[in-house]
Amino acid sequence: AWAKLLFSPDPNNALAAYALIGFTGLLLLGRLIAPWFTRRIPERVLLFSCIALAVACMALVQLPSPPLLQAIALAVSGLALAPMFPLIVSIFTKTIPQQRAWAFCASGLGAASLPWLMGVMSERIPLRLTYALPCFAFGVIFVLVCGLGAVQSESRGREAGVAQLN
Repeated sequence: AWAKLLFSPDPNNALAAYALIGFTGLLLLGRLIAPWFTRRIPERVLLFSCIALAVACMALVQLPSPPLLQAIALAVSGLALAPMFPLIVSIFTKTIPQQRAWAFCASGLGAASLPWLMGVMSERIPLRLTYALPCFAFGVIFVLVCGLGAVQSESRGREAGVAQLN
Protein backbone atom coordinates (compact mmCIF):
# COMPACT_ATOMS: atom_id res chain seq x y z
CA ALA A 1 0.00 0.00 0.00
CA TRP A 2 2.81 2.43 0.81
CA ALA A 3 4.29 2.13 -2.68
CA LYS A 4 0.95 2.90 -4.28
CA LEU A 5 0.51 5.96 -2.06
CA LEU A 6 3.93 7.24 -3.10
CA PHE A 7 3.04 7.17 -6.78
CA SER A 8 -0.62 8.15 -6.81
CA PRO A 9 -3.80 7.83 -4.80
CA ASP A 10 -5.24 5.64 -7.60
CA PRO A 11 -5.65 2.11 -6.14
CA ASN A 12 -5.31 0.59 -9.63
CA ASN A 13 -1.82 1.97 -10.26
CA ALA A 14 -0.02 -0.98 -11.87
CA LEU A 15 3.36 0.79 -11.91
CA ALA A 16 3.37 0.98 -8.10
CA ALA A 17 2.63 -2.74 -7.89
CA TYR A 18 5.48 -3.54 -10.27
CA ALA A 19 7.80 -1.25 -8.28
CA LEU A 20 6.92 -3.12 -5.09
CA ILE A 21 7.52 -6.47 -6.81
CA GLY A 22 10.86 -5.11 -8.03
CA PHE A 23 11.73 -3.89 -4.53
CA THR A 24 11.01 -7.31 -3.00
CA GLY A 25 12.73 -9.20 -5.81
CA LEU A 26 15.87 -7.08 -5.68
CA LEU A 27 15.87 -7.28 -1.88
CA LEU A 28 15.98 -11.07 -2.16
CA LEU A 29 18.54 -10.96 -4.96
CA GLY A 30 20.70 -8.62 -2.87
CA ARG A 31 20.67 -11.07 0.04
CA LEU A 32 21.65 -13.83 -2.38
CA ILE A 33 24.61 -12.00 -3.98
CA ALA A 34 25.85 -10.11 -0.89
CA PRO A 35 28.22 -12.91 0.21
CA TRP A 36 29.93 -12.80 -3.19
CA PHE A 37 30.51 -9.05 -2.79
CA THR A 38 31.71 -9.31 0.82
CA ARG A 39 34.48 -11.65 -0.27
CA ARG A 40 35.71 -9.05 -2.77
CA ILE A 41 34.91 -5.70 -1.15
CA PRO A 42 35.68 -4.66 2.45
CA GLU A 43 32.54 -4.74 4.60
CA ARG A 44 32.65 -1.06 5.54
CA VAL A 45 33.06 0.02 1.92
CA LEU A 46 30.11 -2.15 0.91
CA LEU A 47 27.98 -0.84 3.79
CA PHE A 48 28.76 2.81 3.00
CA SER A 49 28.07 2.17 -0.70
CA CYS A 50 24.71 0.60 0.15
CA ILE A 51 23.82 3.54 2.40
CA ALA A 52 24.69 6.01 -0.37
CA LEU A 53 22.69 4.05 -2.95
CA ALA A 54 19.67 3.74 -0.63
CA VAL A 55 19.67 7.48 0.16
CA ALA A 56 20.05 8.33 -3.54
CA CYS A 57 17.13 6.04 -4.41
CA MET A 58 14.99 7.58 -1.68
CA ALA A 59 15.79 11.03 -3.01
CA LEU A 60 14.79 9.98 -6.55
CA VAL A 61 11.50 8.62 -5.25
CA GLN A 62 10.85 11.87 -3.39
CA LEU A 63 11.85 14.34 -6.10
CA PRO A 64 9.49 15.29 -8.88
CA SER A 65 10.55 12.91 -11.61
CA PRO A 66 8.86 10.60 -14.10
CA PRO A 67 6.91 7.78 -12.42
CA LEU A 68 8.97 5.12 -14.22
CA LEU A 69 12.21 6.57 -12.77
CA GLN A 70 10.61 6.62 -9.31
CA ALA A 71 9.53 2.99 -9.71
CA ILE A 72 13.03 1.94 -10.75
CA ALA A 73 14.55 3.88 -7.83
CA LEU A 74 12.16 2.19 -5.41
CA ALA A 75 13.06 -1.23 -6.79
CA VAL A 76 16.82 -0.54 -6.66
CA SER A 77 16.49 0.64 -3.05
CA GLY A 78 15.59 -2.97 -2.21
CA LEU A 79 18.95 -4.05 -3.62
CA ALA A 80 20.72 -1.38 -1.55
CA LEU A 81 18.96 -2.36 1.67
CA ALA A 82 19.51 -6.11 1.26
CA PRO A 83 22.99 -6.55 2.76
CA MET A 84 22.74 -3.87 5.46
CA PHE A 85 21.49 -6.00 8.37
CA PRO A 86 24.08 -8.77 7.89
CA LEU A 87 26.86 -6.22 7.32
CA ILE A 88 26.01 -4.19 10.42
CA VAL A 89 25.85 -7.29 12.62
CA SER A 90 29.13 -8.57 11.15
CA ILE A 91 30.98 -5.27 11.60
CA PHE A 92 29.79 -4.81 15.18
CA THR A 93 30.49 -8.39 16.24
CA LYS A 94 34.01 -8.29 14.79
CA THR A 95 34.78 -4.96 16.44
CA ILE A 96 33.14 -5.61 19.81
CA PRO A 97 32.84 -9.42 20.07
CA GLN A 98 31.76 -9.39 23.71
CA GLN A 99 28.71 -7.30 22.74
CA ARG A 100 27.56 -9.41 19.76
CA ALA A 101 24.15 -10.20 21.31
CA TRP A 102 23.44 -6.49 21.81
CA ALA A 103 24.52 -5.68 18.25
CA PHE A 104 22.20 -8.34 16.84
CA CYS A 105 19.33 -7.23 19.08
CA ALA A 106 19.74 -3.53 18.25
CA SER A 107 19.94 -4.22 14.51
CA GLY A 108 16.82 -6.37 14.58
CA LEU A 109 14.95 -3.85 16.71
CA GLY A 110 15.84 -1.06 14.31
CA ALA A 111 14.79 -3.08 11.27
CA ALA A 112 11.48 -3.95 12.91
CA SER A 113 10.65 -0.54 14.35
CA LEU A 114 11.52 1.80 11.45
CA PRO A 115 8.63 0.76 9.16
CA TRP A 116 6.21 0.94 12.08
CA LEU A 117 7.48 4.39 13.12
CA MET A 118 7.18 5.60 9.53
CA GLY A 119 3.56 4.41 9.50
CA VAL A 120 2.79 6.20 12.76
CA MET A 121 4.47 9.36 11.48
CA SER A 122 2.56 9.21 8.18
CA GLU A 123 -0.71 9.62 10.10
CA ARG A 124 0.43 13.10 11.08
CA ILE A 125 2.72 14.20 8.27
CA PRO A 126 2.87 13.37 4.54
CA LEU A 127 4.27 9.91 3.77
CA ARG A 128 7.06 11.42 1.67
CA LEU A 129 8.42 13.28 4.69
CA THR A 130 8.67 10.09 6.75
CA TYR A 131 11.61 9.02 4.59
CA ALA A 132 13.73 11.40 6.64
CA LEU A 133 13.61 8.80 9.43
CA PRO A 134 15.55 6.03 7.62
CA CYS A 135 17.97 8.66 6.29
CA PHE A 136 18.57 9.72 9.90
CA ALA A 137 19.04 6.06 10.88
CA PHE A 138 21.57 5.62 8.05
CA GLY A 139 23.42 8.67 9.37
CA VAL A 140 23.55 7.14 12.85
CA ILE A 141 24.81 3.84 11.40
CA PHE A 142 27.47 5.71 9.41
CA VAL A 143 28.69 7.58 12.50
CA LEU A 144 28.71 4.43 14.66
CA VAL A 145 30.59 2.37 12.08
CA CYS A 146 33.13 5.17 11.55
CA GLY A 147 33.54 5.43 15.33
CA LEU A 148 34.04 1.68 15.62
CA GLY A 149 36.70 1.89 12.92
CA ALA A 150 38.54 4.51 14.95
CA VAL A 151 38.26 2.38 18.11
CA GLN A 152 39.51 -0.68 16.21
CA SER A 153 42.44 1.28 14.72
CA GLU A 154 43.36 2.65 18.15
CA SER A 155 43.35 -0.81 19.73
CA ARG A 156 45.47 -2.16 16.88
CA GLY A 157 47.94 0.68 17.47
CA ARG A 158 48.13 -0.19 21.16
CA GLU A 159 48.62 -3.88 20.34
CA ALA A 160 51.43 -3.00 17.91
CA GLY A 161 53.07 -0.80 20.55
CA VAL A 162 52.92 -3.61 23.11
CA ALA A 163 54.38 -6.03 20.56
CA GLN A 164 57.27 -3.65 19.87
CA LEU A 165 58.02 -3.37 23.59
CA ASN A 166 58.26 -7.15 23.86
